Amino acid sequence: MRIWETGAVVATLVAAALLARATALAANYDDPAFCSSQLAGSAQPLSPDLRRRCVIAIAGAYLDAEADPALAAKVPLADDAVRRVLGRPGVRAPGGRTGIMAALSQSIVASIKNRTWSVEGDVAYVLYDAALQTNPKPVPYQLGERITIEKGQIAEILILAANGVQ
Repeated sequence: MRIWETGAVVATLVAAALLARATALAANYDDPAFCSSQLAGSAQPLSPDLRRRCVIAIAGAYLDAEADPALAAKVPLADDAVRRVLGRPGVRAPGGRTGIMAALSQSIVASIKNRTWSVEGDVAYVLYDAALQTNPKPVPYQLGERITIEKGQIAEILILAANGVQ
């Protein structure tokens, strides 16, 4: 091998290593948009830990939008998504996303804190402390939700409401 050929090989290897490092740095498993694309059809399956992080990132985006409606556009919702309270029927149908987005834009949730997550595959279960925007001070309550992800988007939100909390 000639000296100039050796230099070209080394330069190629260095460029490949730099590209791999940049790609790894660009991977953000806490970003709902990135995770949505990964779960929608990534060529390489995610490790169980990274899949869990992505499911929480996607489901967490929905909870963030409950407390801050300005974040609703970042929620990866399926067009036929459904949100319902346990014990009430819910039907997945085209346009479901529009209804959920409208509800998020009118949310009266002041805060969501102390999230406790459990993830099984593409289903996230979360328990949290929340408060409603009321005057003169927020009304606290506890709630749980089951959030199902399909193809990188939220397909179903099941609200596990205690008596009196709707």
